[in-house]
Amino acid sequence: MKDEHEQGYVYTELLICTLIMVMLSGSAAFVLHDFKEAAVRKQFEADTNRVLAIMLNERIRVMAGTPKETALSRIYFTEDTIYVTAPDADGNVKSIQYSFGSRLKIRAYFGSNAGKEIIFKLSGSISQAGNIIFNSADGKLKRELIVQPVNSLIYLKPVETV
Repeated sequence: MKDEHEQGYVYTELLICTLIMVMLSGSAAFVLHDFKEAAVRKQFEADTNRVLAIMLNERIRVMAGTPKETALSRIYFTEDTIYVTAPDADGNVKSIQYSFGSRLKIRAYFGSNAGKEIIFKLSGSISQAGNIIFNSADGKLKRELIVQPVNSLIYLKPVETV
């Protein structure tokens, strides 16, 4: 009688292949998680840098105005939106809205009454001292923007992990 051997995999081979597949998928999950965290951090940095750019552009625009212009530029902060109200070249007051959706949580504190508005004067000076605290949507990242009217300084601190 001839020894017949069935074609197929032995249980040990299937077990080893399954273990290899589990280890590969586990390592892929860690790589994807790290990639997602890095993407969230970059988006957070870009959003906070955009807020700084909006403020600096408004300040420069106000300083470049002619002496006849007496209107000021106002920037008002809500939890996820910035409103810039300023006159255009014809003297008409325009309001521009910059929204960050759920990516960025904004808390602004200006003056003693914890106001949410900053005013740029024609000389380029700032109405009052304050700070703006940005948090990422998941609360893991934090960044602070400092406003000092004495020397008209506006700057961003580095991103912190909470």
